[in-house]
Amino acid sequence: MKEKQLQDALISRLSEYFYVYPEVKTVCGQGRIDLILNCKESMAWFGVEIKQINYKRGNDIGLLIKQANRYAFSDFNLNGIRKVPVFIFPAISYDYMICREETVKKDGVILHRDRHKRDSVHHTFNGILGVFRVGEIRVFERNQKKYIRFVFNNKEIWTNKPNYNKPGIVGLHYANYEFLTTEANGYNI
Repeated sequence: MKEKQLQDALISRLSEYFYVYPEVKTVCGQGRIDLILNCKESMAWFGVEIKQINYKRGNDIGLLIKQANRYAFSDFNLNGIRKVPVFIFPAISYDYMICREETVKKDGVILHRDRHKRDSVHHTFNGILGVFRVGEIRVFERNQKKYIRFVFNNKEIWTNKPNYNKPGIVGLHYANYEFLTTEANGYNI
């Protein structure tokens, strides 16, 4: 899928939960983030940088992280917001960076099992991204249904997956979002 197709698919999927603002320029005019999202329920803000990485080249992944990091420190002027926490889509963890826990050989093919399951909040590479003030949007499957999760430094920030303890509860994890957006963490939203 090309970047524009990824963007359109993500907009289609998220517009149920968010007001979506595509192609938002930075105040300085030198950058343009792919999406800014405003949660319809909580009014929380998020930025999304979309890149299709068709192959595992460290340079390309590094440039994506660098770009997302720059947006994490950039100012925007959209409905009174200035800074937004920035997330990469598609996620780098699992698809591009595997943290090997186990290696097995099946039918002559070497397979690697990651340290955490795909639907887990945790992944070593997500912790690395957090150091650069970047999170990732993950799509995962549970009970044959696809869900979306915004993860920053191994903390769930937002999801459309109902909480098993509180059926029907979806959306923003308020404590994690507040921690993420405090001045102590470099944001002053």
